[in-house]
Amino acid sequence: MRVAYAQAGVGKSRGVMYFPFINMLPCPPNAQGLSHGRVHCCTQCHLILEEIWGAYRLSLSEELISSVSSFLVRYHTAMAIEGCEPAHSQRGLASRSGSSMSVCYLCGAELFAGGEYQLHVNPPGRCGEREPFFPFLTVHPPAPRAKPADATGLVSACNLCYHDLRAQWALHENRGQGPSTPSTSSVPSGNPQLPSSPWARQYNCEAFVCFFCRQEQRRQGRLCAVTMARLPVFLYAPRSTRTLLVDDGKRLVIGACVECKAMVQAGQRMQQDRDRHGHGSSDEERREPESASPRSRHKASADCVCPLSHTAEG
Repeated sequence: MRVAYAQAGVGKSRGVMYFPFINMLPCPPNAQGLSHGRVHCCTQCHLILEEIWGAYRLSLSEELISSVSSFLVRYHTAMAIEGCEPAHSQRGLASRSGSSMSVCYLCGAELFAGGEYQLHVNPPGRCGEREPFFPFLTVHPPAPRAKPADATGLVSACNLCYHDLRAQWALHENRGQGPSTPSTSSVPSGNPQLPSSPWARQYNCEAFVCFFCRQEQRRQGRLCAVTMARLPVFLYAPRSTRTLLVDDGKRLVIGACVECKAMVQAGQRMQQDRDRHGHGSSDEERREPESASPRSRHKASADCVCPLSHTAEG
């Protein structure tokens, strides 16, 4: 392990490398956080920091050492070119070596044509930090068989996880637009800018609440997507903040656990069977009058009077 510094003058020499953007990075699971202005990093990341520092010494551009994207872009490029990735992703890489099927980075659901969405790890395009991006995915352990972020900083996600993260991003943005003066009292005095920084935001993506049984479940291996009609019973049912639902205006995609999805699909099959049998009986009923005698058809028409036509004739 190597040591990286987040501010100038921390090391023994005043010319030691330092990178202020480290203050904005979320701390990975089981890692030691920033302590006395320094953190521990692996050899691969330290080599990338050395490359950034060399470019900074030549150009004296403060953005190189203060922008997180300057590090992440080089990191993803190095991972894609050299074929190496963090230790927590090695198992996922080995398990998908013989398969080209994409899976959701967060829940591990298989992604089929038309159902694959892309999440940005780095700020996309010219809009910078105004567009949704999720730096925490760099340190978040991916689901088994999930591909790591590519050289452009993109990961694949399913419909539910994609819209869930974007909704959480919108909540963070709305909180940041509130009055600044009253809100500062509830922010820790250590660094009041970190909670609102897009680079330091934390997201709830480990668990979800099943729409049907309302039990909290782990997301990986348990989240299932169920497609339902846009009925009021689903649209206006009480939901938890961790219940996942996507409404595209035509249908609903609902997050369910494995057991509830099986029950819903069984109910849907039963309904389809009833519909098929119902159509069969109605066809027989429609054929019976056709085979009846003209006299019986005339009697039936005399006994059945349309109220609208009867009123018009009167």
